[in-house]
Amino acid sequence: MLRLNRTDPTDLAHAVRDAVSPFVGDGSSRLARQAAAFALRLMGTQDDEAAAEALSPRSTCSFAHDEGPDPLDLATERPETAETCRAL
Repeated sequence: MLRLNRTDPTDLAHAVRDAVSPFVGDGSSRLARQAAAFALRLMGTQDDEAAAEALSPRSTCSFAHDEGPDPLDLATERPETAETCRAL
């Protein structure tokens, strides 16, 4: 968002940081910190990414589960339901 704003990127950056500042304290809820972190990540700078990470670390997404095959691994066998889903 900030990179696309060629008119006043510095003013926008200050406005976003000011807007999220009430939500970065210890008294803020988890959801408020997540929202503030999301807004900071949209800024696109390393400093804002670091601040966002401190507020709410990025969740890691793993497709590999212990109970089933990894859908990203081409060497694994297809689950039995794959053909059933394809037929639908």
